[in-house]
Amino acid sequence: MECSVDLNILRALLFWTVLLHHGFVCSASLEENCIWRGSGVPHQDRPSVVSIETTCHQGELHWGEPFGGLRVTFNPRDVHADYKLCFTARHPGVRIYLEELQNLTLLSDANENVTRNAVCVKSSATRRPVLYMETQENQTMTKLNYTVLVNGRKRPRHGRPKGCKPCKPSHLLASLCNSSFAVRGYIKTLFPVGNGKTEQADVISTEVIREKYNIFEKRSGTDDEFTASIKVPSGCHWNEAEDKLFLLTGNLESGKGPVLQCHTKEKAWLNLKKESILRLCNVQV
Repeated sequence: MECSVDLNILRALLFWTVLLHHGFVCSASLEENCIWRGSGVPHQDRPSVVSIETTCHQGELHWGEPFGGLRVTFNPRDVHADYKLCFTARHPGVRIYLEELQNLTLLSDANENVTRNAVCVKSSATRRPVLYMETQENQTMTKLNYTVLVNGRKRPRHGRPKGCKPCKPSHLLASLCNSSFAVRGYIKTLFPVGNGKTEQADVISTEVIREKYNIFEKRSGTDDEFTASIKVPSGCHWNEAEDKLFLLTGNLESGKGPVLQCHTKEKAWLNLKKESILRLCNVQV
């Protein structure tokens, strides 16, 4: 979808007016995990444009409570030929443009909400693509997945890290019996740690099945809930399942603390009573 030249000029003028006169620019580079998370300024403040740059070939952008504009420069490392930048997005109330020489071409309108098919733009080693996103109204989250295609190579799947997948039954049972802890609970607050490949999560447990060390502590004001802070793999969209009950296992690792090993949301495992699990462990031993 493309706008007329007049609208391009109007949008470009609006963009540079906001950028130079009514707001400020925050620039940042994407970390090596290729997942960027940011948020807009409070809505009582003046609109602003956040500017970021990524050198990744594949990644995600999470713009929480977007307000103003987000300008993303794609500068994929070690690319010396023509290529395509392709993306899909969930962006209710947010317009996505391609910026070229201060002209803006509309790629996805605010009322589309979701780009059901990948949107691709051509580029080269000397001309890096820049996407500009602007809000039309109050929103809670804009998410964009992108990938770089060099020499027509098929777009790779946006697979999640291996640690995001539930364990196989045999592995899960072994982990239930041999890990440092096994609990039923919810994964709540998260924040990135270390090199960005892991996140620190607050786990609220409704039942401690077994633990070798005092990892989970009773929550104040409750009789049947326990809490602990554990490391989990990043990129698993845990926040989308924060109200989902998990069966979780993990180990206490030197220099890292409690680290998630296995998880599942399958009802067959969730409905398995603590006594039954411990009995299975005794049989296994």
